[in-house]
Amino acid sequence: CDGLPHDSVLSLLQANLRRFGAVTGWAVGEAESGARACFQAWLDGRGTAGAAEPAAMLAQVRAFLEQHGESRFTPWHADVHAPRTLNRCGFRRPTEAGPEFYVERESFRTEICKGFDPAAVARVLADHGALMTDGTTFTRKERLPDDRHVRVYRIVPAIWEATP
Repeated sequence: CDGLPHDSVLSLLQANLRRFGAVTGWAVGEAESGARACFQAWLDGRGTAGAAEPAAMLAQVRAFLEQHGESRFTPWHADVHAPRTLNRCGFRRPTEAGPEFYVERESFRTEICKGFDPAAVARVLADHGALMTDGTTFTRKERLPDDRHVRVYRIVPAIWEATP
């Protein structure tokens, strides 16, 4: 088609499309209708027309907290005589709205965000109101029950309602 005027190329395409219709027996517009139906089925199965990655990030964080919220996060007001939390990821503080999770930075990066860019996960959480930031970074300096004053990711109860 190189060197042919634009109208000639368009005419060739139209002729080929007419011939394709004659070969397949499809009515005009049937291919488009089929493509639309396939796209709609794909969209229905996917659940969103938006980016799938933010939804997957939120789901992964929620799943981690659901599975490990009790076992890997030491209660904020834990009895000093209670058994130690094995493989601790941080602390769990009760609030009226639900528990807040004070997540240690390395646990957030290596476990909660596994398979994703931790900064991207933090951005999604912050954008959905599920991460309390200090205004300039995604972590906050907090005094933890073990008397350390460290930067943590503070995940708030909005995590349970967040949708992309």
